Formats: sequence, structure tokens, C-alpha cells
Amino acid sequence: MHVIFTCRPSSARNSVSSPIIARNSSYGRSPYSRRLSDFSTSDFSLSLDASYPNYKHEKLAFKDQAGSFWRLVKMNSPEWLYALIGSIGSIVCGSLSAFFAYVLSAVLSVYYNPDHKHMIREIDKYCYLLIGLSSTALIFNTLQHFFWDIVGENLTKRVREKMLTAVLKNEMAWFDQEENESARISARLALDANNVRSAIGDRISVIVQNTALMLVACTAGFVLQWRLALVLIAVFPVVVAATVLQKMFMTGFSGDLEAAHAKATQLAGEAIANVRTVAAFNSESKIVRLFASNLETPLQRCFWKGQISGSGYGIAQFALYASYALGLWYASWLVKHGISDFSKTIRVFMVLMVSANGAAETLTLAPDFIKGGRAMRSVFDLLDRRTEIEPDDQDATPVPDRLRGEVELKHVDFSYPTRPDMPVFRDLNLRIRAGKTLALVGPSGCGKSSVIALIQRFYDPTSGRVMIDGKDIRKYNLKSLRRHISVVPQEPCLFATTIYENIAYGHDSATEAEIIEAATLANAHKFISSLPDGYKTFVG
Repeated sequence: MHVIFTCRPSSARNSVSSPIIARNSSYGRSPYSRRLSDFSTSDFSLSLDASYPNYKHEKLAFKDQAGSFWRLVKMNSPEWLYALIGSIGSIVCGSLSAFFAYVLSAVLSVYYNPDHKHMIREIDKYCYLLIGLSSTALIFNTLQHFFWDIVGENLTKRVREKMLTAVLKNEMAWFDQEENESARISARLALDANNVRSAIGDRISVIVQNTALMLVACTAGFVLQWRLALVLIAVFPVVVAATVLQKMFMTGFSGDLEAAHAKATQLAGEAIANVRTVAAFNSESKIVRLFASNLETPLQRCFWKGQISGSGYGIAQFALYASYALGLWYASWLVKHGISDFSKTIRVFMVLMVSANGAAETLTLAPDFIKGGRAMRSVFDLLDRRTEIEPDDQDATPVPDRLRGEVELKHVDFSYPTRPDMPVFRDLNLRIRAGKTLALVGPSGCGKSSVIALIQRFYDPTSGRVMIDGKDIRKYNLKSLRRHISVVPQEPCLFATTIYENIAYGHDSATEAEIIEAATLANAHKFISSLPDGYKTFVG
């Protein structure tokens, strides 16, 4: 069976016995034949974060995050030993931060000792201690980051593999939806896995480290001087909040400006991707004007955010240093009344302030966890989606090794899922006899490609049946069916690899002789052989 497409003027009659919609109708061209702009993944990196704009979505992200988190942990279970070693490194590194603060504050108190020889002995002791702590920090920092990076990279690899597998299983109608166009899917593959890795791998390491720091610091504080420790812990919320606000104000809350820049970014991407068209119509200045006008809104928002950020940063600085002042004042009061000595108070103050900074650092990770929660939801939405057309249904009937090749479309009604109110076929009846050649003649957009899409089962008809050798193709295993179908598209797609590997696509066990035979049948062997690298020439 052979099917040939021939385009004729719109006044020509269609040889298919069905009212097929013409090119100039509201149907236009099908999404099946639509070409997608080839943007890079970075072109859409801004717009993805803006896809969850309302508060309800944020609540859902937090609600679902726990379940998604444990699913990711299970996905990362082969690396449990690496995670354990990395966690030990994080705990030791967090504890060492508290010990560093303790030793440095002890050195300060030594300098107030009037006995010069005693001071020299103590300084020597603490210098050796610092060298030991530094060496330990070198070892355990290496363990922490090395093993957590292994955990994170393996998670990223596994998530991307599962996402791509899930994407390729979806039916064609899913790809026709605007949110699933090629550039956005590529961006999801690139960004979601990285965001999940950042939230789960990198940030957990920091949380474990800072938790150990706070536990060791609080324990040391209560052992050395519990009164001062209580006061300093009481002002912890102020210190932590002030530190977090400082970091937020320094960045100017720039995260929510991404959506404001998205339109300008999209315009620039479209202009660059279609630069030939822009140049042909001398539209460079118009594109620049449109780009500049789309930047006006973010510019105004940045101005006001700058004013707010500057004022807020000053207030945060005041709150932070006021908290320090309160702690130092109470420490001096304890020393003055003989309740404590300078050595203990300065050690407690230094150790607990360092732990407060650790707590603040942990809280600043909240935006990363929110982004990671969104990414987890995006990942599992993709992985959990059930495709409408299962490509490898094991319960379906495998296609026999040999087919007669008789194709019949019986009473087929069809419209594309993205445009259900615009029918392509109404009660289409078409029979293609085995061993015969049939030409579908009509103008562009009349439905010729849609017939082939139905035979390949890229789409299912709204009603009616598509049959091969008298059997509905929906009852066949789809992969085995497509092995019997060869298609020469109007616009061939070349993958970024060699000519040899491009020809071999779809036939994993193809021999070199079969590759050359296929190229010869396509009248391409001589041309390919004339190239400097022959079949090893890179294309795509």
C-alpha cells in the first residue's frame, strides 16, 4: 500500500469522499503540521516560575511536597550510603563552626591575661588547636560536598531520564498544547531536575550542617553561662529575622520580576529565531521599540523596589546590631556583678551569634525549597500522567509479522483536541487496497496529513474506526504496528549525529549493508559517498 500526497489549487475537487475543510477556512492548518520555534531552554527559564501565580497553587505545593519528597528519597535510595557519609561530614562541619567560634573567643580572653608567659603558652596551644580544626574541616568539608554532589547528580540524572521517558510516551495531542511545546518541555527537562536537586541535595546538606551547629552552640552556651545563653536565645528571632531580611533586601526581592521580564524575553527570542524575516521586512527598529516598551513595567517596579530595599536594609541592620548591643550589655552586667567572668561571657556570645547566623542561613533557603516544591510537583505531574494512547500496551494484540496492508477508514469523524469545535473530517470513508497506490489530492491544510496521522495512530478519531486488514488499529500494540509503517515526511528531520546513524534510526540492529541499500533506494548513496566523511558526516 502506498499513499501519495499531491497539492492542487483550492478550486480542485478532493478525491476523498468527505467534506474536507479547505485551506482558507477557519480550520487552517493542523497542529500536526505546525513547526515549533527552536528556542533554547534558557529562553523559557523565566516564564516557568511564573506558571504558578496564585496562592492556592502555593498551598497545594506545600501540601503535596511531603509526599513528593519521600518519592524522591526513594528514587535516590541507591545512593543512601553516599548520603549517610555526606550527612556525617555535614554534622562534623557544623560542629566545627561552633568550635572555631569558641576557640577564637578563648584567644581573645587570653590576650587580657597580664602574665606574658602564660599568654604565650595559651596562644601556642590554641594555634595548634586551630591547625587541627582546620585540617579536620578540610577532610569533612570534602566528604560533605563530594558525597552530597554524587547524591544530587545521580538524582538529577534519574529524574531527567524518567521525565524524558514519560514525555515520549505521551500522545501527539499532548504536544499540541501550548504549554507542552518543544522549547518548554526542553526547559522543564533542564530546569526542574536542577531545582529538585538544589532543594533536595544541596540544601539538605546545609540544613544538617546548621542543625548540628545550633545544637552544639546551644549546649556549649548553657554549660558555660546559662543566664546569658537564655537572653541570647531570646533575641535569636530578631537576629535571624534581621539577617534574613538583609539578604532579601540586598537582592531587592528580584524573584517576582521574572514574570515581568518574560514578555520582553519571549519577544527577543522570537526575533532572534526569525531574524531572516525581521531583516527582510526592515523591522529591526520596530522590534527594538517593542522590546523597550515591554521593559518599561519592570523598570518602574525595579525603581520602587530599590527604594523599599534600601530602607528595609537599613532597618534590618539596626535590628541586628541592636540585638548584639543587648547581648553585650547583659554580658557586661553579669561580669560587673561577679556572676560570670569575661572569658565565659565572650565565648557564649561568640558561639551563639555564630549559630544565629547559621539559623538565618537555613531560613534563607526557604525560596529554594518553594522552587524545589514546584519542581517536584511539575516532575511528578509529568511522571504520573496517563497517556491517552499507550505506545507499548502489553495487553494489546501484537501485529503479525506479515500484513496484507489493506487500510480502511470507516465513518471517521475527527477534530484536533486543541480545536474540538473545528472538525477536520465528517463521516470520512476511505479504503486503500493492499498493494495499490492511492493519491490524496488537495490544497494545503485540507487534511491529507491528518489521514496519515490517524493511520499511524498519532491521534484517535472522535468517532468511527481506522482499520488495517479488517482489524481496528486501537486493538494492536502500537509499537508493533508502527514497525510496519514507513513514512517519508514533507519536511524531514535530521538528528544532530552522523548520516549513518540518522538512516539507522528506528532499526537498532541495522547492518552497514542495509544502511547503504536504504540510501541507494533513496537515490542518496552517490551524494553521501561524495562527501569528505561519507556516511560519518555530521548533520542536523
